[in-house]
Amino acid sequence: MKKTILFTILMMNFAFVWAQKAELSNISGMITDNYGERLVNAVVYFYPETDSVKHFPCICDADGYYSIQLPKGEYRYAISYMEQQFRNAHFRVDATKDSVSIPTIVLDLKDVVLGEVVVKGSRPFVTYRGGNAVYNLAAHRGAAGGTVLDGLRFIPGMQVDGEDGLSVFGFYKLSVAVNGRVLKLSDEQVKAYLSTFATTDIEHVELIRNPGPEYGNLSGAVLNVVTKEKADEGVNAFLSASLVYRKMLSEQANGRVNINKGKWRNFVAYNFTDKRRQETLDTSISNDTTIVDPRRSHLLKLGSELQIAPKHLAGIRIYGTKSTEQLENTPQLSVNTKRLGSGANLYHSISSKTLTWNFNADYAYRDSKSTYRNDDDVTRNLKDIFHYWKASTSILYQFTPAVTGQVGGSWTKSDLETRSESHQTSTIYDYTEKTLSAFVTLRYRSQLIDAYGGILGNYEDWSYQGFSPDDNGKYFWAWQPYFSITYNLSQNHRFTANFQTYYHHPSFRDIQPYISSSSSVLKRMGNPRLSNSTRYNLSLNYTFSRAAMLEINLSSEKNPITETIVHENGDYYIGKINLENSKYLRILAGAPIPIISRENGLSWLTTNYIAYHWQKDKGLVSGTPYKHDFHAFYVQHKQSVYLPDDWAFEAQATYYSPLTAGLYLMEKQWWIDFVVSKRVAGWKFSLSGYDLFNTNIAKGRIAGLDAPIYFTKNWHSPKITLSASLTLGNKKLKTSNRKDADVDSRLKQSADESITIGEK
Repeated sequence: MKKTILFTILMMNFAFVWAQKAELSNISGMITDNYGERLVNAVVYFYPETDSVKHFPCICDADGYYSIQLPKGEYRYAISYMEQQFRNAHFRVDATKDSVSIPTIVLDLKDVVLGEVVVKGSRPFVTYRGGNAVYNLAAHRGAAGGTVLDGLRFIPGMQVDGEDGLSVFGFYKLSVAVNGRVLKLSDEQVKAYLSTFATTDIEHVELIRNPGPEYGNLSGAVLNVVTKEKADEGVNAFLSASLVYRKMLSEQANGRVNINKGKWRNFVAYNFTDKRRQETLDTSISNDTTIVDPRRSHLLKLGSELQIAPKHLAGIRIYGTKSTEQLENTPQLSVNTKRLGSGANLYHSISSKTLTWNFNADYAYRDSKSTYRNDDDVTRNLKDIFHYWKASTSILYQFTPAVTGQVGGSWTKSDLETRSESHQTSTIYDYTEKTLSAFVTLRYRSQLIDAYGGILGNYEDWSYQGFSPDDNGKYFWAWQPYFSITYNLSQNHRFTANFQTYYHHPSFRDIQPYISSSSSVLKRMGNPRLSNSTRYNLSLNYTFSRAAMLEINLSSEKNPITETIVHENGDYYIGKINLENSKYLRILAGAPIPIISRENGLSWLTTNYIAYHWQKDKGLVSGTPYKHDFHAFYVQHKQSVYLPDDWAFEAQATYYSPLTAGLYLMEKQWWIDFVVSKRVAGWKFSLSGYDLFNTNIAKGRIAGLDAPIYFTKNWHSPKITLSASLTLGNKKLKTSNRKDADVDSRLKQSADESITIGEK
């Protein structure tokens, strides 16, 4: 009897729902802020007047529009945006007609950032999408008016100086992407490219700690630079230049011109660098001084895109690079290098209310020629020719306002030909790598929860000519599961759990059976026995008031690739080897603390970050069992003072405890840097200093050898930089009907840019 009653109730409910399909009302509208900006990704919740428990959410699209079908009736509604809740007694709608259009809703956003710190602007300096921090550099007083590269130093935990690119929180190396596309440039060229951007040219930058499958197998972190969604009509330009003294004098000049009209958006950017540097390496077996004088490089980049329709975008970006370098290793070696490079990126995006499709095609070319000469006038020529192709596509479908599904795939091919010639021998190595990858992701997003999960599959095919590496086979499969869940405990409390799988295979240069004499102290040797590594990472993150954070990372890696020094036949060689496994625990904590914040423009902020790292390595080094446990920590302290009349001052101290990098056991390191800047109309002037006391010196010993080698690497890093930048043209943002569908359409499906299909 109970089963019959239950069945009858279910059938009556089903019949009622079926009858209601013909009684639906389509409710639509648009949301903007008090500055006229359309609020992408704002969530609207509709509540029936007769039932305050039920709620129906929908998300604003790339144009700030929302649309939802509901059973006819009367509703109240509320809006959630950037962790703020907006409710009003007038937020009511009579949905008794087939179609109802709600007048444009204008929200008065609060200028709140970093807890009690106030930054005047239309948007706060930092917000969060899922577990990723999104920084609006133009809202920061110290970053405004300068280059994007200079502005990155104001991101908490960011480290910009140094020859090894960008890093964050002491232990994470950064890769850089523009609109979701990772730049196929060297670390030096990436910095040069970022120097051509003004902070007013970009919408924001996203710090993605655990990159998703659209970024490939990047196991560090990604800094995604998102260009402006609204173009300044007409012509405007940004120019900057700097002089750097670091034991030797270097110069840099940058320029960018934007030409925008109607649906067309175009730019041309140029960078010139004339760089000189000196490094000294003292070891217990020999000494070496490396002088680069000079290294001259040119980078030219052009782009054009057409907004075919409000949600239909197509464009192209091309670039060219040229550089020459003269390097001397005293007392016996000199190297002259010439490099040419070029590349292109085609992108296309089209979307509707429930479906978004993106397509990208990339090509890159590099030609490098190096001539090695020693004191005996023996020369050797090395030439590399590199070709890279990639095609990727992805489709996202919105099943319901809260549930979306995404599938994507890519095909990549890399060809590298290396020719080594001397008066006695000539060797040619060819390497071809083909990769197929596909991923599927399912996401659920509500007012409190943003969760996604999926799997990425990779298939690689390697082929060689000129040698046969002793690896695990040239065909390689890798399955990479991943998931993430972000829970908003309250307006100021956020918790994120993230799991990622990465694999990494050695570079072609590392597995070639070659010996290179690029240093007068240590020769470099390839290792054809290198195999792939696989790493699993679990991250737990808690954030308070968009500022204070506590993060715990657990990582386990099989066959990690590390650099070491091998002693064979009386000589020492630098090379790569595989260890058996490596595990680490990393804890990161920190927060900005406001000291003074006044309406007259005076503010004082102190920022502190500390990271603790425990690692355990195990494997074989030169046939001898190797085990090593070590602890390390990193501390960064910054004082930021902003004065009236657009003066800004930053001073920062960084400290590393003794730590291990591969098989290099290094002593403690510390250094101090500062920046003083002043804005005058369209000009900005800055004076910066880095490691003025020359304390950033790597000292230590190399483990795993019969007799340890002690070393001291002096970068001669004390540096003074004088910079000036100028913004020309239209400085006022004009509203137009043009919307960058490629950038913004992805935001309607995701509050976390680590899984997205809106790539350029």
